[in-house]
Order: sequence, then structure tokens, then C-alpha cells
Amino acid sequence: MMRSCNLGPSFPGRIPLPSNQTAVLDLSNNKFSGPIPETVGDISFFILSLASNQIISAIPTSVGRMQTVHVIDLSRNNLTGRIPKSIGNCGFLQILDLQNNYLTGRIPSSLGQLTHLQTIHLRDNMITGRLPSSFKNLSRLKTLDLGCNRLTGIHNGNAQLVDCLDSDREALIDFKEDLSFNKFFAEFPNWLVNISSLVYVDIRYSQLHGSIPLALSMLPILQFLHVEFNHLKANSSPLFQGSWKNLEVLNLGINIIYGEFTQILEGTDDCLSKSPVPSLQYLLLRRSRLVGKLLTWLGQIQNLVERCLNYNLFHGPIPDLGALRCLATLLLGKNELNGTLSDTLFQLPKLSILDVSDNQLTESLPYSLAWVSMLSVLDVSFNCLTGLQSLDMASFLLGPSFPAWLKYQSNLSYLDFSNASLSGSIPSWFWDISGGLNSLNLSFNQLKGQLPNPLNLQEVAFLDLSSNLFEGPIPLLLAGIQVLDLSDNRFSGLIAKMISGFTQFWIFLSFAGNQLIGEIPDSIGQTFSSIIIDLSRNNLSGSIPSNMANCRQLQVLDIQNNYQERHWMTGNIPSWFGHGFQNLRILRLRSNTFSGELPSSLSSLGSLQILDLAENELEGDYPTSAGTAECAIADGYSVDKWFYLAVGLGFAAGILVPCFILIVQRTWSDVCFSFVDKTANGLLYWGQETTAFFKTGGDHNP
Repeated sequence: MMRSCNLGPSFPGRIPLPSNQTAVLDLSNNKFSGPIPETVGDISFFILSLASNQIISAIPTSVGRMQTVHVIDLSRNNLTGRIPKSIGNCGFLQILDLQNNYLTGRIPSSLGQLTHLQTIHLRDNMITGRLPSSFKNLSRLKTLDLGCNRLTGIHNGNAQLVDCLDSDREALIDFKEDLSFNKFFAEFPNWLVNISSLVYVDIRYSQLHGSIPLALSMLPILQFLHVEFNHLKANSSPLFQGSWKNLEVLNLGINIIYGEFTQILEGTDDCLSKSPVPSLQYLLLRRSRLVGKLLTWLGQIQNLVERCLNYNLFHGPIPDLGALRCLATLLLGKNELNGTLSDTLFQLPKLSILDVSDNQLTESLPYSLAWVSMLSVLDVSFNCLTGLQSLDMASFLLGPSFPAWLKYQSNLSYLDFSNASLSGSIPSWFWDISGGLNSLNLSFNQLKGQLPNPLNLQEVAFLDLSSNLFEGPIPLLLAGIQVLDLSDNRFSGLIAKMISGFTQFWIFLSFAGNQLIGEIPDSIGQTFSSIIIDLSRNNLSGSIPSNMANCRQLQVLDIQNNYQERHWMTGNIPSWFGHGFQNLRILRLRSNTFSGELPSSLSSLGSLQILDLAENELEGDYPTSAGTAECAIADGYSVDKWFYLAVGLGFAAGILVPCFILIVQRTWSDVCFSFVDKTANGLLYWGQETTAFFKTGGDHNP
């Protein structure tokens, strides 16, 4: 006799049935299709599992002939039709799993004949009607899962179901899910409170009405209670005065929970042992019309992971939550809370989502949030919080709108909202409070529109607006600036007007990847401290201005790819390059129309490491004595990608010295480190792409 038949994954075709007596037939998680053969009833199965296939048929009535079967699992298929009454003849059946199909009709009353039945899974079908009264005979039933169906009329008339739940077992009652399913239109089933072994109750989205029975709080081993999104009422004070010592999930949201929270266990705020819910992990009471103050014992439930109390009428200060070391989500928005946010709140190690928006918080935020590494979502909008000086929320989920709560932070000197999913225009009020900023980073978002001209950044030393959708002319800056990155936007207009207003304090300048036109003005020679100038990927024209020779600290000059739309850089490579740029490490003039012979003075560039002159009209021989540079003058040269890694690291070390000299504040030094990392990574990427370009003979575009 074949004792077991278990086929592996992805076995296609029609369902094969053994010709002899098989104790266990497990064909789950394959791709069987077609109907279940009628002959299935002629085999003496102990376990029949056809779960997770592609079976399209009705359940054959012949299953009723399998009188020795203990488990029938036909879940996660495409079964249609009604549940056959003949299943009631499977007298030894313990588990019936038909969930996730397209079954219709009523639950047959014949299931009440299966006195050995312990588990029924019928969720995610289209079953209608009420529970059959014969279920009172199911004395061993442990799990009844009817979620996501179209059942109606569960009410106190089903009290006979209490008799079928063994008090020595953990009971699971589940009628949850969507509003379009299980439209009970009935009162809360009070008979549940008589099941002393009840562990899990889920009747969300079921259009129940009436009162939540207070006796629920007396169930000794209840762990999960979900009754969200109904029309239920309850008095909060007696509801929390029961014996919910084992309760882990309490979800009463979007109901009417009246009464003051302050009446709950009054006088026991400082005693965790007297808390009504010491094991609670999830407290979900949103839109429940709760009033009163948040009690101290809510801050002492040490296992709490999520607390959702938004859209209520709580008032008073937020209690100390420093003991909630497991707390990941805290939603207190849309209440009437006042006071301030304590430092201990931002020291919670697992806090990821914090929403205290639309309250009456008026005092100062913590001095700095720059070190809050775990927080991914922060909403403090529509309050009057002030006092923040340093705010680093790079890679936080702040968007899509620009955070309105920033409007009250007039003392900010450091702001980093890079890669924060922001989109749309920057509101005008932001530029009213930006005058005190010395560091602003809004890079890698989807911000758009024109910037005000001039910008109100009177003390800014670091400005990074790169990788956005800004357009129009680049505005005049009112102050000396050291690091300016406006690359990869849609700025347009004459470059001469933009550079002429800047001062000699530049360390880093990038206008790359925009739509700028015109000639590079002579005034760029006034930027004596420049270390990096990147004007690549624009529509610039004309020659390299002679005044650029004054930029004697220059280490990177990138003017590549300005050959577009009848605009291009032209002329000879100036002979003074070799004598004026003694510190030059990277020179990229690729994809322009520079012409003439290479100046012999290039041999004096002893620090040069990357020279890219490809796709021009240059002539002559390359000076072989030009330092140790890897060169790209024409197609066919090979570049070692590992060499660029060394170049990137060497460049990073080279720029640290002037940055540390000029930048003395702590936040500025953080900016410098971030900037160096970004530049070094960019150089490594470019080196790899350039290597691929030359090795493929120019087919790969870096």
C-alpha cells in the first residue's frame, strides 16, 4: 500500500489519483488544474491536501464517501459552487480548510454532524446566510474562521455556539475584514463573553451596532480583540477595569468609546502592576471620541510596540514615555495635547513613526534631532513648536508636501531634508525663516518651481539643491558661500549673470546637468579658493577665460559635454594650464569642440591623475611627462577602474584640509564629511563607467 504521495513544486497537469488505498495524498503547491475527479471518494484517505493549485471546479459530492478522512485541505484554488452537504458524512473529519476560493451559498447544516471537527477555515469566499444552528453539536470546535464572506445576522440567537467550544482549548473566533463582506447589521454577539477560553476575537468592518459588553474585559486569557470600524459604543472607564492581564492587541478604533480616560484606575498611575493591560503591545483607539488626559501608566507598558490614539479629544501634556523601549509607532495627532516633546521621546531606540500633528504643543523642540537614526516618519505640523537649531532628516519619509511645521523653526542654522520624498514647490514662508541658515541640503527630491531672486540665505556656507526639478535662472546669493551644488536640475539662462555676483570664498561649485547657456565669464577668476568647478552637461559656448588662471587651488575642472543645440565650448586649451593649475588632479573637457595642439605645458601638471579630452578636435602628441595621469584623448585607451578608487580616496583626503580650516562649526564639519563621501563615490562610479567606455571601443556612454 502507498503510504504517502507528495509531489514537488510546479508540477502541472490534471490531478492524478492513486489506484490503491493511500493514507496521505499531498499535492499542494503545484500547478494542477481541471476538476477534482469524482473517484476521489473511492479512496480511503487519512489526509487529502490539494491546497495552492489552480483547480477550477466544484467540490464533488463524492467526498462524502471518504468516511475515514481526518483532514481535507482544498484552500487557495479556484473552487466554485456550494459546499456539498455530503461532507457531513465524513464522520472522523477534524480539519476542513476551504479558504481563498469562490464558494457560494450557505454553510450546510450537515457540518454540525461532524462531532470530531476542531478547525473550520472558510474565509475569503462568497458564502452567504447565517451560521447553522447545528453548530451547537460541534463540541470539539477550536477554530472557526469565516472572515471575508457575505454572512449576515450574527447575534445573540447564536448563543448555542457557546456549547460547542471546549473550555479546555484556546478558542479562535474570526469574522473580520472588509465592509463589503460579512454585513451582519446586528448587535455585538454577547454570547462571546461566555467563552472562557476565548483567545482571539476579530469582528472588524462588520457593521455591528450596540454596546461592547463590559464582560469582555473579564475574559481571563483573551489576547487579541479587534472590533475596529463598526458602530459600537462603550464606556472607557469600566471597560479598562477588568482582568485583561494577557491582552496583547486592543483595537477599538472608529467606534464611540466615551468617558474620561482620567477615571481609569485613578490613583494607580505610578504602579505598573496595577495597570489594566500589563501585556499590551498594540493599543489602537483612533477616532474613538476619547477625552481626558493620557495617563502615566500608558508610558509604563514596557512591551508596547504601537500606540494609535489620533483623532480623539485628549488634552494635557504627553506623559513620560522613556520606558517604552519597544515602541516603534506613536500616533497622537488630531487631539488637544499641549506642553512640549521631551528629549526622552527621541531617545527611544526603536521609534520609527511619530505623529503629534494638529495639537496645541507650544514649547521648544529638543535642541537637535540630528542623531535620531531610527525615525523615518515625523509629523509635528499644525503646532507652535519652536527652538530647533539643527535638523538632520536625510532619507526620512517627510513628503510629499514640504513640512508645514517647519514654519515655526526660526532658529534653524542647519537643515538637511535630502532624499526625503518631497515634491512640489517650496512654500514662500520657508524663505522668510531661512536667513539664519548656514547649511541647507534639499538634494535628491522632486522639488520644482523657480527660486526667489535674490535668495534670503545671508549666512549660508553650504547649499545643496541638486537632483531636483528647479527651473528658471539661478538666483543671486546674498552671502559668501563655500559649497554650492545646483547640479541636475532645469536651471536656464546666461551663466555670466549667475557667476558674477559670487565671491572668492567658493570651495565647491557645481552647475552640472542644467540648461545654462553663454560664455563662462571672466569673473570666475575671482573665486581664488575654488577646489572644484563643475560646469558640465550644459549648453555653454566660447573659450576658457584667461582669468581662471587665478584659481590656483583648483583640483577638479569639469567642462565636459557642452556640445549641444548649436552651443559648444571651443578654442585652444590655454598654455597657462600647466603653470596655473599646479594642484589639478582631474581635468575633463570631453565632448566639446576644443581644437589645436595640446600645449606642452601640460607636462608640468605633476598632480594630474585623470585627463579626459576625448571627442574634441585636438591635434598633436600628448606630453608623456605629465605626472602619472591616466588619459583619455581618443578612443582606444584603457583605464584601470581600481586606479580611480585610489584617486577618489586621495582626492577626499586632499579636500579635508581646506574644509577643516574654513569650517569650524560642528554641523559644518558633518556637511564636509557628507560632501567628501558623495564626491569620492561619484569619482569611483565615473571611473568604472569610463573604463567600460574605452574597453568597449566607445559603445558604452559614461
